[in-house]
Amino acid sequence: MELDTRFYGQYRLNQAFSNVVSLFVGVRLAEHLWVDGGIYFGHIGAESFISRNNILYTRLLASDYVPYYQTGIKLSWQITPQLLLQAYVLNGWQNIAETNNDKAVAFYFLFAPNDKISFSYANFLGNEQPDGAAAQVRFYNNFIAYATLAENLKLNVLADIGVQGGATWYILALFGQLKLSNAIALGARAEYFSDRNQTLVTTNTSNGFQTFGASLGIDVSISPQATWRIEARGFSSQDAVFPSRNGASSTNGFIVTSLALSI
Repeated sequence: MELDTRFYGQYRLNQAFSNVVSLFVGVRLAEHLWVDGGIYFGHIGAESFISRNNILYTRLLASDYVPYYQTGIKLSWQITPQLLLQAYVLNGWQNIAETNNDKAVAFYFLFAPNDKISFSYANFLGNEQPDGAAAQVRFYNNFIAYATLAENLKLNVLADIGVQGGATWYILALFGQLKLSNAIALGARAEYFSDRNQTLVTTNTSNGFQTFGASLGIDVSISPQATWRIEARGFSSQDAVFPSRNGASSTNGFIVTSLALSI
């Protein structure tokens, strides 16, 4: 039996860095121009990898189906204090090692005219099929608008659309936070994820993953270093895609609580 040394090398590299989400080096090329290379957080999405930094304890469905991390080269250009442009050459969609002979490219734009409003656009373009399979180019687009409507009220709007191999999927989300006091904040979210062709979410059902979700949470700041979080979250899908005691269900819900500590 012959050993595919290229695949074996990819496997060993992925295993070696399986717990690494950020490991890179950078060089300043000019006053407002940087180049970075290595493993770094994904550039698509409205939420942080660290839960405490987000409005709610759980993450958007949209956040769970885009790369947490990526490997490659990133060029960052702060064109003006209000406008940032980044360009990427990547090994692929959440890959440490390359899985085919193609590289992916991506861009990120952020426009923040002031500290209360911002608009961003991120994309990804690349073949995500392994060697030996017919190429299928994935083109993913992520749009986010952020606004501070009042001193104690923040609102985010997200719209994503992806295309691959004739299939199209899209995601819509509205989420925000209302601070009732310096110690208590409410968070809420509504989202819809439509992946009928099961490009990102495989359900093996006739209508794929077409799911509405809603969340309501409360944060209590016990101290500057400790925050207690409670969240209730529910889902309703067109098909029975959630596991249940009777096999599968089209609805699902839970309540989660956590204590976040900063040292």
